[in-house]
Amino acid sequence: MSNSKNIPIFTGVLAKFLLKKGLKLVDIAPNKNAPRETVFYFERTDKVWEAIKEF
Repeated sequence: MSNSKNIPIFTGVLAKFLLKKGLKLVDIAPNKNAPRETVFYFERTDKVWEAIKEF
């Protein structure tokens, strides 16, 4: 689900941090380059970018 409206997050630690901040998880999918890993997709919003910078 690589949609330009979503931000892919490649680490569970950052995804958990964003979820604890109350940010919306849109989808999860296997990483195409590393099938054993998961990609977490969040809505592309200013709040998500601010939280990523804070992380």
